[in-house]
Amino acid sequence: MVEASDRVVFSNSTASTNVEESGRGNAGGISVSADRVQVSEGTELSSRTFGEGDAGRVTVQASDRVVFSNSTASTNVERGGRGNAGGISVSADRVQVSEGAELSSSTSGIGNAGNVTLLGNNQVQVSGGAALSSGTSGIGNAGRVTVEAPERVAFSNHARVSTDVRSSGQGNAGDISISANRVQVSEGAELSSSTSGVGNAGTVTVEAAERVVFSNHARVSTDVRLSGQGEAGNIRVSANRVQVSEGASLSSSTSGVGNAGNVTLLGNNRVQVIRNPVLKQP
Repeated sequence: MVEASDRVVFSNSTASTNVEESGRGNAGGISVSADRVQVSEGTELSSRTFGEGDAGRVTVQASDRVVFSNSTASTNVERGGRGNAGGISVSADRVQVSEGAELSSSTSGIGNAGNVTLLGNNQVQVSGGAALSSGTSGIGNAGRVTVEAPERVAFSNHARVSTDVRSSGQGNAGDISISANRVQVSEGAELSSSTSGVGNAGTVTVEAAERVVFSNHARVSTDVRLSGQGEAGNIRVSANRVQVSEGASLSSSTSGVGNAGNVTLLGNNRVQVIRNPVLKQP
């Protein structure tokens, strides 16, 4: 546990708890709390199980803001491990994940991956190739990814949110749930759930009181891929106003054994889908 009244900074450092291959028992959690928390420059916060027992939970809380940049937070059941991965929970007034930072939970052994949750009292922003993910390549389910804020959630600049059953996995992918007053997904950002193994993809839900905007080649998808056996999840978007434009796409598909899901857009006031022309230089 790391606590401070003002600021906690992790830079080019590691904090980890593990159950080793010969171990029997649970790994401890990692808890960080301060007014401001910064995790950067290759820092890794991780809890893993290689033996028999659960990995721990990673919790980061701040009254003002949490910033992850060029860093990772992870909970994993590694190959040969038997147990469940802990969840990852980040909460603050403002949460920012950027510069290729990754928050992930996975299982390659026997057991379930954990949930990844970001809660902003004001705003959550995920950008710059950052990733939130939960996946299974073992025997067990992937977790759920949840991002919530009362005011604004934004994904941009090739940010990625994903849950998946990989080709060697047997289990279900978790759901993706995004909720705020305003939600924006833009600049090649992606929300996706897929199965390449044996199990179902998850459902992607985006809800906003005011508006949801998908633009500039943003992508929302649920897929049964070529080697997959299962059902693709549904996509459901609801807000007062919904806009899809500038090459953004929402799709559910199957290339394997199983059905594609439904894509539903609900606007209390307006749903606008704009197909922009392709401009060519002479």
